[in-house]
Amino acid sequence: MSVGGWPATWLRRLTAHAPPYRRIADFLPPPSADRLLAELIHRQDEFRARGRSPAGEPRFYRMLTPLEPPSEFARRFEQMAPLLERQFGASLVGARIELRGQAYGDGCSFGKHSDADAGGPNWQRRLSGIYYLHTRPRRFTGGALVLFDRRGGMYPVEPDHNSAVFFPGSLVHEVLPVSCASPAFADCRFALNVWIS
Repeated sequence: MSVGGWPATWLRRLTAHAPPYRRIADFLPPPSADRLLAELIHRQDEFRARGRSPAGEPRFYRMLTPLEPPSEFARRFEQMAPLLERQFGASLVGARIELRGQAYGDGCSFGKHSDADAGGPNWQRRLSGIYYLHTRPRRFTGGALVLFDRRGGMYPVEPDHNSAVFFPGSLVHEVLPVSCASPAFADCRFALNVWIS
């Protein structure tokens, strides 16, 4: 058995400690998740290539402007805030949520980085998160998020539809390469970056 292409026996050795993230399945009611996915696909023209691979291909695509958090998203985050505060020791009182759509097509990936080191206002962010969306059945493989703890442990997280993962912005992470069944935009691995400041 493997997870995100990593052999499960190898991962057990690398992830002996509690994971440095919180994953939440079924983050939104299914109709809300479907509406949000449809909105991202409808707004395809707002996505721009970010970064380039050695072959000159885009690493991924990001929306130019943030999305206004849907009321259901804000309510769900408010419900989860006490749990996140306890796990990460960060006060989320009065937290501001910024959502930014991303799409990973065939061959796209995002190398190791931490959000806190990305410059600009990132240092003010209390937590980072990713909310996953994709068409069903899934039309891509790969694209796992891999988080690295400070002990060198590796924690792969599959990009399951309507799930969210939260973690400290200083945590190093990467997105493994995606392989899509077709070049159709709707077949991409979609995500909303969730930045909490």
